[in-house]
Amino acid sequence: MNYLARSPHALRCLFAASVLMTATTQAAPSAELRLTGRLTPPSCDLTLDGNGRLDFGERTFSSLNTDGTKVGEKAIGLQVTCDGEARIGLHVVDNRASSKILKADLNPNAWATPSFVINDDFIFGLGTVAGADDAQVPIGGYMFGFKDADIMANGSKAFVIYSATQQSWRADVPSRNYLSPNFTYSFVIGPPGGNNNTPVPITSVNGSLTVVPTINLSSELPTGTDIAFDGSATISLIYL
Repeated sequence: MNYLARSPHALRCLFAASVLMTATTQAAPSAELRLTGRLTPPSCDLTLDGNGRLDFGERTFSSLNTDGTKVGEKAIGLQVTCDGEARIGLHVVDNRASSKILKADLNPNAWATPSFVINDDFIFGLGTVAGADDAQVPIGGYMFGFKDADIMANGSKAFVIYSATQQSWRADVPSRNYLSPNFTYSFVIGPPGGNNNTPVPITSVNGSLTVVPTINLSSELPTGTDIAFDGSATISLIYL
């Protein structure tokens, strides 16, 4: 007679041993711990009043100066809004760079500022017009930048800082902060200087850009046709 067949206890012991052997053969010397998750940056929007369009109206050719003519400034509102705190910067690109004229080509007082700190790198092109033999003649240039008194960040008075590398930041020198494609611009709350030269996380920026066009030498421009300004610059928001 088979003893195992007659003993439930023996069958249970055999089953338990079989399970133990199976577990032992499936054991591993190591186990992997895997972590998942995601960090999502805040989303920010940049807007300009009037869809970014500024109309400087009409003026007669006879009102132009022979050594360059500064046109009265206009301002346009700029806003940045974020759905969470973010360190952001602004970068500008001149879409008409090939048409700009140099500062030294005109009377220094014809420009937005005669300051030597503001050089050719701060001039943006105004487009061209067909002159003699259909050669394209530069219409002029313009400068634009923030009005200090108008800048608010997170509801507090803010100031502009700038960097060529996005690593080392400096306070802007002129009392009005004109912009150049060579730099990235950001903001600090309160007067910059000392330890206050690092972009602050912001949820909002509100300010206005002052735009000052300058018209080329009157002798360079054709007198028999309308001349339409064609300045265009792209302002891009950068996450720092």
